Amino acid sequence: MRLGLLSAAWLAGVLLGFSSGVDLLVAWLLAGSAGLLAIGLLVARLPSFPALLAVVLLLAVVRAELHEPHEASLSAIGREVIATGSIADDPETTARQVRFELRVSQIQVDDNTREVGESWLVYAGPPDDLVSRRKAPYFRYGDLVTVRGTPLQPDPFEGFDYAAHLAAQGISATMFAREARVIGEGGSWWRAAIYSVRGRLADSIERSMPYPESSVTTAMLLGKRAALPDELVEEFRNTGAAHLLAISGLHVGVLLGVVVGAAAWLVGRHHRTYLALAAALIWLYVLLAGASPSALRAAAMGTVYLAALWVGRPSSMLPALALAAAVMTAVSPGLVRQVSFQLSFAAVGGITLALAMLGGRLSWSSSPAAGWLKRLLGWSTALVVVSTAATLATWPLVASVFGQVALVGVPVSLLTVPAVAPLIGSGILAAAGGLVLQPLGELLGWIAAAPAAYIIAVISAFPGWTIAGDWVGAPLLVGWYGSLALALLAAQPRWVRISGRLIASAAVRTKVWLMGKTPETSADQTRAAFRLPLPNLYVALAMAVALAIAAGILWFRVMDGPDGNLHIYFLDVGQGDSTLIVTPSGRQMLIDGGPDGDATSAALAEAMSRGDRSLDLMVRTHLDSDHSHGLLAVLDRYSVGAVVVGPSAPKSEVQPQWEQRLRQYNIVAVEVREGYSIQLDKEVELMVLNPPPDRLMGESNNDSVAMRLTYGNVSVLLAADMEEEAEERLATGGADLFSTVLKVGHHGSSTSTTQRFLDAVGPAVAVISAGPDNPYGHPATSVLERLERSLGAENVYRTGLHGTVEVVSDGKSVWVSRER
Repeated sequence: MRLGLLSAAWLAGVLLGFSSGVDLLVAWLLAGSAGLLAIGLLVARLPSFPALLAVVLLLAVVRAELHEPHEASLSAIGREVIATGSIADDPETTARQVRFELRVSQIQVDDNTREVGESWLVYAGPPDDLVSRRKAPYFRYGDLVTVRGTPLQPDPFEGFDYAAHLAAQGISATMFAREARVIGEGGSWWRAAIYSVRGRLADSIERSMPYPESSVTTAMLLGKRAALPDELVEEFRNTGAAHLLAISGLHVGVLLGVVVGAAAWLVGRHHRTYLALAAALIWLYVLLAGASPSALRAAAMGTVYLAALWVGRPSSMLPALALAAAVMTAVSPGLVRQVSFQLSFAAVGGITLALAMLGGRLSWSSSPAAGWLKRLLGWSTALVVVSTAATLATWPLVASVFGQVALVGVPVSLLTVPAVAPLIGSGILAAAGGLVLQPLGELLGWIAAAPAAYIIAVISAFPGWTIAGDWVGAPLLVGWYGSLALALLAAQPRWVRISGRLIASAAVRTKVWLMGKTPETSADQTRAAFRLPLPNLYVALAMAVALAIAAGILWFRVMDGPDGNLHIYFLDVGQGDSTLIVTPSGRQMLIDGGPDGDATSAALAEAMSRGDRSLDLMVRTHLDSDHSHGLLAVLDRYSVGAVVVGPSAPKSEVQPQWEQRLRQYNIVAVEVREGYSIQLDKEVELMVLNPPPDRLMGESNNDSVAMRLTYGNVSVLLAADMEEEAEERLATGGADLFSTVLKVGHHGSSTSTTQRFLDAVGPAVAVISAGPDNPYGHPATSVLERLERSLGAENVYRTGLHGTVEVVSDGKSVWVSRER
């Protein structure tokens, strides 16, 4: 108890030092005076513990005062600088750039260079020479980097104090770098190795699981969130489930509760090695998750709790947690103000309270040989208890930090948290299986997709009802967490034994009443403890279930095959262009990938068969980023058979990354010109119409690959980004342009779809690929009016207005459906 009080005094002193602004000299004098008083009381054989508490509290105040948080150099904020530093985390690829934390050691403003000690959050594009040497995300942990740009202080958004959030992590500024160069390598070898394994596992998950289930699994298993769709992140936030996406005390706490019970069931509680096994599994997971500070802190707290169980003092959970927090804040006092630290401490505290109420463990079975139904029901009950405890312990902090309270947060957590452990376990198997053998990874990925799809379905099913959280202030936080501390204090061995006996007695009576059987004797229970935890019957049952699942998956894949029609999906990918063609026999071709690989992956997941990760052909019409950038992610996530491209543009920012991806996946792209023909299926042919075979027009839009697809009596003209010059050449050059469907060129720009070209094509249906509120004004009013006069307004479709547009044909007629 005294250890817990001393730790609590230290934490209180750190908080007081940060909030009170006590003069350092005064704090030293008070601490010295309290120390002398404690010595005097000890010599006089009087109670000295209160004075000792005062000494610890005042020393913590001194430690907080000595802590100098990193602050941005005010002279550098808002001015262009050249900064040099090392990458301190595992970089992640965003939609257009790479994000990493840069520990800045030197900055140059104008002609003045000075040494600093700051951390910035940097967004930078990789230089061409780096792209040619490395795989995405190109930058690595430990790289010594020079960046050029303007550091900025983060602005709050939607009531969330983003600057304070970053400051709590030691980050003082953000920068969108105009230039970045790697000038050296460094960092600790063990962390670099962890990040390397983590990256390989993330790649394996992306290639083994359907999207967006793969993005949720990567976020919850490895802490990588860059691939999550923005809409899904917003749904997690509005339903109060955003904490599921960050590796912290919740994940470690839930996993702790599960592995303690599972290890005890497998090894037996008579041998305390089950606690060592549980600790090993926790730390293995934390390392796989990237060993982030929040995860490491949560694992340390969980280990302290396991140590308390080891020495037979589960009631010492509060002192143990307080000691762990005190040691961490002694090393780095700024941790006490970090949200991740607070959430980790609160979540583990809430879960340990729940464990204390269950006698210090998750006892879903009194014997390893208990029936499978009893274990299943007990496991489910334990997960519900753990998830409820973690949610109730963290909601005030989440509300106060993010400024909103999700009204459905508790029921959402109750429904989703029990799926966290199955997702983590099956996700690890899928990731490891994909590294060994890709088909094995895909099979295991289907199993892992089940809990991920369940979580997404729950999140999407609940309304995003939120209220402002400004009423969650200091009084409520103090009262709530004070009550949590008192509840932990009340978890003494005597009360735990009494409650455990009452629960056990009620369980025995219920069993006798339901089954008409007397409980096992102590001798029976002792003999049962030495039985194999998985008798042969259970092994056979488990194998049968696994085989049944695999067979079901294979049958589902077979039944989800082609229907004998041609399907063309004009995908809604925002401000860009992407088209998926599925032939009558099921061959799949993707033309362009839009500006964002995540948006394209999400659209493909909706259009293609669930779990299908292959494309027979990919066409890159030109290198403009709104057509080609998303293809980089598609190459990472899908198995692509062949690639057809238009003319290269060495000056394009996408070109180096595109060439790197082709080398990485051993793909030789075929450059095509007018007259090139591709036989996609028995009766489906794709003819290239542009660019001309002899000379190029020297402009990327007019040199883009335009094609005409034919299937029986139906044809589709895919005009890419052709403008008036290329359209005029085709319309007057005698090419067969007549088509049933026209994919309008250049997103409906005013420089495309001239009347002469439109007359030559004579379409019955037109589709424009352009996002809503297009910054370039696409589609142009003049083009819309021209199309509506020729085809009728009801036959003109826009992805920004109608979502993904699907054209289906049997070779004689066409049917059009739209997403909205």
